[in-house]
Amino acid sequence: MRMPMDRSLPLAPHPVRARRARSGLLVRLVYGAGVLAVASYFAWYFGREFLFLEGAGTVTAPVYDVSTAYLSQVVHMNVASGVAVEKGDLIATLKSPQIEREVDDLDRLLVEQSQKEADLKIRLRVSAATVDLLRKNVELADEAFSRLDPGNSGVTSLSYRMDVYRERSAAGLQLAQAEAEAAEVRKQLDLFAANRRDIRIRKHELLAAFDEGHVKAQVDGIIGTDVVHVGEVIKPGDRIAEIYDVSEAYILWHLPPFSLREPQVAEEVYVHYGSEVLPAYVYEIQQIAQQAPGINQSLLREKPQQQVVLVRPMPGQRQLPINAQVTVRMNYSDLLEAMASRLFGPGK
Repeated sequence: MRMPMDRSLPLAPHPVRARRARSGLLVRLVYGAGVLAVASYFAWYFGREFLFLEGAGTVTAPVYDVSTAYLSQVVHMNVASGVAVEKGDLIATLKSPQIEREVDDLDRLLVEQSQKEADLKIRLRVSAATVDLLRKNVELADEAFSRLDPGNSGVTSLSYRMDVYRERSAAGLQLAQAEAEAAEVRKQLDLFAANRRDIRIRKHELLAAFDEGHVKAQVDGIIGTDVVHVGEVIKPGDRIAEIYDVSEAYILWHLPPFSLREPQVAEEVYVHYGSEVLPAYVYEIQQIAQQAPGINQSLLREKPQQQVVLVRPMPGQRQLPINAQVTVRMNYSDLLEAMASRLFGPGK
């Protein structure tokens, strides 16, 4: 028996149609959100270049190379990469065959000079004694010459006079030669003495410069990644270690090719490192382009060179790790700058 339909009751919704309506609404919402997200992404990707200037940067600092001027071998390394050092701290201990050879050569020169000086001193003593004897001979010859009476030329034979003249001349000549030889020996001894002083000074300076192979830090800083190992042979000028002066740390900011406005010195920028955003400022604009990090080299063309701007964090900001890769941003709009300053802190 069929129940009569009560027309006064409201019509019940069809369950299939209701589910389809709810599903269609959800699909339209998801589709609309997806379209909005894709549109927002493309708008942000292509439009952010008109809002701010952004580029890759590298945290770095002035680098001081620790090296030696002598061929050496590393005996001991007192530091490792990343270790903080102060000025005067021991970096490494070296052994140099070049220093040993040069010191041996200087000692051999000193010994040779000592032998030559000994010979010259003997010659000087002989010359001094000879000069004394020759002076007496000259005095005797002068006395014999003075006794010749010019008025009695007939009494004194001519041969005797010639002998006196000859003896007097020979005595004077021998005395002059002996005195000249003694003077020359004294001059050579003075030269040897000066040369000996120079050799000793050279030896002292050589040993002082090598400082027994102790290589020390010339500035406060952090040891870089380029560090030699024990047993390595170091040629003159080769790097033993590198020290980053973190007190003068800065960021190399590579500008992208396209920009609406170039940054100016003292202009405020923002450094993005991970989730951190640090306020910074431009302190130097270089006119030489460099290769930016993180750009893959093409097989058909070389890596592009980009202009470099040096950036320093504001005072009071934490020190970022050396060689860390960061992103630097400069806002074009004053409104964006005010919003960033409000979010990330006051400017300079």
